[in-house]
Amino acid sequence: MASLDDITLDVLRPGRQDKHLAVRTEPWGYIVRAGNRPPLDLVILQVLAYFLGVCFVTAGIGILVLPALMSGLDLGPLRMGAAVLFGAGAVYLLWFASRGSKVDVHVDTSAREIREVIANRVGKPTVLQSYGFGEIGGVYVETAAGDAPAQLVIGYRGQSILIALGETDELDELRKRLSRDLMGPLAMDHLVTRRAQDRTTAPKAESRAA
Repeated sequence: MASLDDITLDVLRPGRQDKHLAVRTEPWGYIVRAGNRPPLDLVILQVLAYFLGVCFVTAGIGILVLPALMSGLDLGPLRMGAAVLFGAGAVYLLWFASRGSKVDVHVDTSAREIREVIANRVGKPTVLQSYGFGEIGGVYVETAAGDAPAQLVIGYRGQSILIALGETDELDELRKRLSRDLMGPLAMDHLVTRRAQDRTTAPKAESRAA
């Protein structure tokens, strides 16, 4: 059975169609954030959850405060049980209503992982999924025919994970940055050293050929 976080990802991932793709630098890395609007069906569900949550809170308080409707019966335990049930339902509904409606991608170069995070309206962000740098097989920009936007995806354990949608040039710059981060500083130093050695040995090869 799919969890609530998996359902949230399935709903919000296709909405990363960005005309205002933004990359915000943080001390630990950077955040890839799209400027799209949240899905309308999710917004409606959160509004309904908030309304029902408030109703459940009111009903729970009413059960505890109002006197028993029937005299001569000990309704204390029954009222207490009903209030607990209403309270639990209210907590869940209000928690769902307080969740955000957009999934951001956190590239944490310190922890060496990519996280799909939903920014809640109240409280700390919720990490829906995380991918270690060492388990990512590559970063690709996939183009589509027609007016469909290009896709920036990562290969992870045999599946493609969508990171962002947008223009090809914009996503290609992000792909290069993400690829450098995945390689790590040691690999980049080795690559720069190798390129420098290739440049110094190239004229010698040409002079021998001459």
